[in-house]
Amino acid sequence: MEEGLFTQENCELAARLQGDPNIFHYMNNIYNKVIAPGLMQLQGFVALRGWRPGRTMTVDLIESIFAPNPDAHYDLEHCYHGQKTFSTAEISQSMDLKLPINFDHSYSYNLTKENMLVKDLKPWNLYSTVPLNLVTRIIPGTDDKTLERVAAVGVSGNALVRMLSDSPEYHPEIYFPGVREEGTEALMVKKLKLTMGDTYNDADINGFTLGVHPLDEVPEKERDLIARVSETKGLYTLELHATRVPLRVLPRMLGVKLTR
Repeated sequence: MEEGLFTQENCELAARLQGDPNIFHYMNNIYNKVIAPGLMQLQGFVALRGWRPGRTMTVDLIESIFAPNPDAHYDLEHCYHGQKTFSTAEISQSMDLKLPINFDHSYSYNLTKENMLVKDLKPWNLYSTVPLNLVTRIIPGTDDKTLERVAAVGVSGNALVRMLSDSPEYHPEIYFPGVREEGTEALMVKKLKLTMGDTYNDADINGFTLGVHPLDEVPEKERDLIARVSETKGLYTLELHATRVPLRVLPRMLGVKLTR
């Protein structure tokens, strides 16, 4: 059981380490509403359970964690506070990762063991170096191998955001703070599915590349989209299941103010 991870500072740091420009995750403290990133919760579950090649971890995001919430904590299957459950996680058998050879958009990153300060982190559009010493502050304690893989999963959000920035003609209705200000619909992520591979075995991960797949629409749910990001050597594929929400109702849903 891990407690004290969901402070305002840690949730802001998680967003910075993920290369996420989302105002609700770290700039929104002017409204006293900082929201813990969903990816932070996924990273926490992986840290607790370890990297499991050949398995898929599915995290259902049930309710937002507004920071500070120092009493929110993990067990192996839940992130919760008292009777309130914020997310659940389960592990299942997966198929072997089969990745396309090429992606329309790919972005390169590296991990560093050098001690870095938060002020040294680059902004989202220049972000490429993930300092492991800072990642340890936002997740439960884990071994070095899992820590590296957790850190590599975190920047999947940055790859997706950079694809949206680089392709303004692609789903132009999608709004993202600081990236696509003219969009009319926000993406609310409700589920994360991480399929884990073992291409690096026990070796250190230094440089790696993330490829972004085209967004998939869900025929039976017209407002739903699935975004996929894959490490190009087969370390992982992450699916982000999201619903498009009209921007005019988003602040009311989150209980925050939104200025544009």
